[in-house]
Amino acid sequence: MLHAWITQPGLPLLQLSANDSMPPVLTQSRFYDWGQNTADDPFLNEDPSAWYVPVAVGGLGSPAVVAGDGEDSWFEFSNRSQVVDGFDSSAGGLNLNAGGSGYYRVQYPPPHQQQLIALSNITSSIDGDSLPVLLQANAFISDILHLSFSDNIKPSAILDLAAAVAAAPVSHTGFGLHLMMAPVVEGLQQLTRFSTVLDASEECRSELQAYAQHLLGLFAQPILDRIAQEPVPDFRNKYGSNYSVTQDTFLYDHVKGRVLLAAALSGHQPARALLCRLYNDSRQGAPPGVDPDLLGAAYQAAVAQLESCSTDARLVWNDMLTTWQTHPDIQEAERALYAMLRTPDADLLRQALDFSLMNNAVLSRSPGARLGAVLRGAGGNPGSGGATGSDVAWQWVQDNFAAGNATKVLGALESLPFLPTQANLDRLGHFLELVPAESLPAIASKARLLARLHHQVTWVQQHLKHESDLCLRASELVSTELPATAG
Repeated sequence: MLHAWITQPGLPLLQLSANDSMPPVLTQSRFYDWGQNTADDPFLNEDPSAWYVPVAVGGLGSPAVVAGDGEDSWFEFSNRSQVVDGFDSSAGGLNLNAGGSGYYRVQYPPPHQQQLIALSNITSSIDGDSLPVLLQANAFISDILHLSFSDNIKPSAILDLAAAVAAAPVSHTGFGLHLMMAPVVEGLQQLTRFSTVLDASEECRSELQAYAQHLLGLFAQPILDRIAQEPVPDFRNKYGSNYSVTQDTFLYDHVKGRVLLAAALSGHQPARALLCRLYNDSRQGAPPGVDPDLLGAAYQAAVAQLESCSTDARLVWNDMLTTWQTHPDIQEAERALYAMLRTPDADLLRQALDFSLMNNAVLSRSPGARLGAVLRGAGGNPGSGGATGSDVAWQWVQDNFAAGNATKVLGALESLPFLPTQANLDRLGHFLELVPAESLPAIASKARLLARLHHQVTWVQQHLKHESDLCLRASELVSTELPATAG
């Protein structure tokens, strides 16, 4: 049973038949996040093995659709193709990962997929026993995002999914923020980051970014309303042994800053105003009870030079540098370090990257700040003047490789989110040709690096052009929803 799981790459992709026949047919194939474009992959071309997959079948937020004990029913799937017996596909949205914990992806026929997306606005009436339902929703959301970016399904599904999540009241609880909203926020951020490359249609870029800003604003506004209406808790010992709140409250407080920061960076003015106010208050002796995770988001907003945060970019960056070097709370120091990676100044960003190669005594102040995490932070920086954080970090990797830091930078290279351009693909291919053979294991997989970036370049060229499915859907949503929102 375990042989296939430990001897082959990728994940099982389960695909449900598109017809209305009863019972339907389930097929199994190999799934890679970067698509199936590695020509010499023997597992795609030769190996006929299939995974042994324990499939949990149920309805997304609805009663069981398979006869069996409990709300979900399990069956074993170990063939390339198999008939699924004994369920009623009309009884709610059939969900083939009802446990929410299966290590596989599920692709549904488009009508079925749209039904499940609509059911992501489930949960308006669920109670404290809703965690299993939220885990199901999380598994489905993860599938939609990964299948969209791998080009298995139309990526316009991301926009429809985000709108459904925004309308689900449960997504504004702690578990909902963590399991439903946070992954969708990351998906929207990746869409807008991809839209910035030169190969993207200008009209598509504009409409996609406008609708993403609208969605992120819908995510952020209930958080802003709750902050304005509720008394401010005392967070002074948030990560101490005496801090006692429910798990839902803890998750809510932990994730809300990330949602507000994403909205602020997209241009949502109320989120920007709150984060900038928190930063300015913190520099003027703000009450010690301010949520440290929310304050970390405020640090990043200030370093990113959002309006009203500060007029002196270097002053704010140096303020974070001092915090990182001297603050007695290691977690506070680490929040300052990640904020430094948000600077639009390329020279300051390079200095922040240099800190990741400093001696262990310095880096021990930020135990989570491994080079891979630092490169991810820099890669998400939109930069300014045509130089993105990804561009600066990529040049920094090449410079440090040449300067003798090959082992450190190669081990973290897969963490850098390259902008998907043909020029970057050509540069990466040339760079990897120069890497000595003995250094290649540190990269984990040269083929995977190139396959991933090649896939993303192709994805942008296909889906961010005029009249693509994604661009047409963004245009439709902007024209139908944004005017009504503005009014």
